[in-house]
Amino acid sequence: MDPVSPSFGGQAPRWQNALGAAANAGLLCFGPAQGNKVTFVRADQWLGGWEEMDGATALQEIFRRYLSTYGPATARDFAQWFGIQPRDAADLPHQLADELEEVEVEGWRAWALAGESSDLEESWPEAHDEVRLLPHFDCYAIGCHPRERLVPPEWRARGLAQGSIGHLPLVVIGGVVAGVWSPRRKGKRAEIQVETSHTLNARGHHDLETAAARIGETTQAEATLTLGAVDTRPHA
Repeated sequence: MDPVSPSFGGQAPRWQNALGAAANAGLLCFGPAQGNKVTFVRADQWLGGWEEMDGATALQEIFRRYLSTYGPATARDFAQWFGIQPRDAADLPHQLADELEEVEVEGWRAWALAGESSDLEESWPEAHDEVRLLPHFDCYAIGCHPRERLVPPEWRARGLAQGSIGHLPLVVIGGVVAGVWSPRRKGKRAEIQVETSHTLNARGHHDLETAAARIGETTQAEATLTLGAVDTRPHA
């Protein structure tokens, strides 16, 4: 089919416009790659054990899984992450009232799955200082709201706010943006340049070295870590 639809400054076949609608309808999902080509398969045939579910029940299940992964969080946080109107998620905590408990996190109220809040409290001291390297377009950076809890003022001044943050590889400490990093591949070597606004202690340096080594394993390269300024360019 001839390319006729505007796409990233060029043209694309019209059938590509239907992929998103078909995926949202549960008709297809990603299949196994064929070299560097993406494939799609019928979800009901590929997944097996397909079970039809009404929309309200499905949304409740997604909310449970969201809280298990990203909680504590509010219904509005979930709506932002899932791309629906806040009013469509507002009643979810009441619908699942027997399965949730309200907790306080640094002065704001949020929901967690019942029984998981104690695990969160136990892990908080360690997670509070944990240093992580997030890749480009990481779902945590894109989906975390409100932005003022994620991006401190010094990084908002660098332009890391609203939608412009998602394309950047980020350094997070305790779940909050504390820097940026840049990967540079040179043959079999991967140079990981890191810029942070924090003075890192021994634990922080160890976390960065561990993260850099993991990037090297993932990309099948020998990773080296350096500290220095990183250019934060806007996404094209």
